Amino acid sequence: MEQIETYKIGTLTRTHGIGGELSMNFTDDVWDRADADYVFLEVDGIQVPFFLEEWRFRSDSVALLKFQDIDSAEDYTRRVNINGTNRDI
Repeated sequence: MEQIETYKIGTLTRTHGIGGELSMNFTDDVWDRADADYVFLEVDGIQVPFFLEEWRFRSDSVALLKFQDIDSAEDYTRRVNINGTNRDI
């Protein structure tokens, strides 16, 4: 499968609450320049699109993301195959 050219816009740092939201620290101002319904995460060496259900700013440098079909911290950990590790997005 061909690798899609992407660039880092931030880092997922932790889950937030019990509803499956994730905290993301920005490293790029992409939200000011683009309108996308998805982001890519690398899972087992493959770039996988995760579709955004909703997102909101928590501060100038942090947003809370909610992906479609991920409704708890356990869902996120199971689908993305990580346990408490920061993840580039």
